[in-house]
Amino acid sequence: MNRILLFLTISFLCLQIQAQNALQINGQITSKTTQEPLAFAHIGLQNSSIGSITNIEGKFLLKIPVSKKNDSLEVSYLGYEKYSVSLKDIDFNESLQIELQSSDISLATIEVRVDGALGILKEALEKIPENYPTKAVMMEAFYREQLRENDKFVILSEAVCEVRKSPYQTAYKRKSEEDQVRILKARKGEGLIDPEIAPFTINGGPLNGLESDVLRNPDGPLKTKNFKYYDFDLTDISTYNGHEVYVIDFDQKEGIKKSLFSGRIFIEVESLAFVSAEARLSEKGLPYHKIPGFTNRMILKVMGIQYTPIEMHYKIDYKKFDNKWYLHYVNNHFAFKLVRSRKDLTSILKANAEFLVTEIYPDKTVVNFSEEETFGEKDKLAEELGEYDADFWKDYNVIVSDEALKENVKKMKKGN
Repeated sequence: MNRILLFLTISFLCLQIQAQNALQINGQITSKTTQEPLAFAHIGLQNSSIGSITNIEGKFLLKIPVSKKNDSLEVSYLGYEKYSVSLKDIDFNESLQIELQSSDISLATIEVRVDGALGILKEALEKIPENYPTKAVMMEAFYREQLRENDKFVILSEAVCEVRKSPYQTAYKRKSEEDQVRILKARKGEGLIDPEIAPFTINGGPLNGLESDVLRNPDGPLKTKNFKYYDFDLTDISTYNGHEVYVIDFDQKEGIKKSLFSGRIFIEVESLAFVSAEARLSEKGLPYHKIPGFTNRMILKVMGIQYTPIEMHYKIDYKKFDNKWYLHYVNNHFAFKLVRSRKDLTSILKANAEFLVTEIYPDKTVVNFSEEETFGEKDKLAEELGEYDADFWKDYNVIVSDEALKENVKKMKKGN
């Protein structure tokens, strides 16, 4: 797309200016009790929307403007006490080793609501317009998608995006506007791809992360007409950022002949704002699962390919800024088996897509992107990018690559 070349040029000029005014904080977040790394911990500033997240090794790198040097660094993680330190007390030449203390709280310590888990859920959905922005807002985000065949990387694509995030309304209504994305900067690494595997690459790129925002696009257990298919149970009380959080478990009911989900929802006790949610295919519904779309199923049949799901996992986190909650992080993970009887081949495909909002601009003028510069739901990021360059962006906030990812990039280059 010509729009990518245009924005690469613009963003390069912006980087030259930004590099002169950036501070970098790097380190690792671990549990004080277990000494284990904490993956997906939220890292940010106390008085700014700038933020990032730890990788699976608990490591992070946060880049902030020098103008924010009087702010404080904050770290938050579900079930742990909030950590805060003034930037004035940080040695930017040293790697931070931060240990989070687990919080000690139980369901018995608070008054249990009479209406139970479903009542909490319904009221939280009604309060969406109070807790989330009801006007469109501009954001900056980082996106990464990976595709592995039999544990070998065949696609790795990353992008920094500008996002027009449409407003929230009650989840009982359908969205009235669409989210928009345009690519500011992007790169890829690619191995050898079997042509029969190519149709299973990811369409829509960063739009998938926005579409996974279940508070704007109610689906699954949060879709009111689907309540009848699920059991909801208030199982615990946790903490997030020093506030108590309801923990609601859900699973599809016995005897429902559909492929639905099981998982967990976290709702702040005081505001009834959705903090986080996780879902995966329920074991009760696996026998009924089909690849989405009649056309897709017909294509597989004609090609003689048998599709079997292994895992589908979704994670979504929200972040509070300026008294409103915003989408912060989405992780979609899929694993499935393809048996190609004509070639006597079996492939295990694993796809993972991460979407991270790195900065929110609530006061910035909201713009509608033109059709030419908007990334479409049928576009494939991996098909439109240049080669993978480790130094391609030094000054954007991104999710730090873990060691396994770095090693696989080297193997992909060597294989090519």
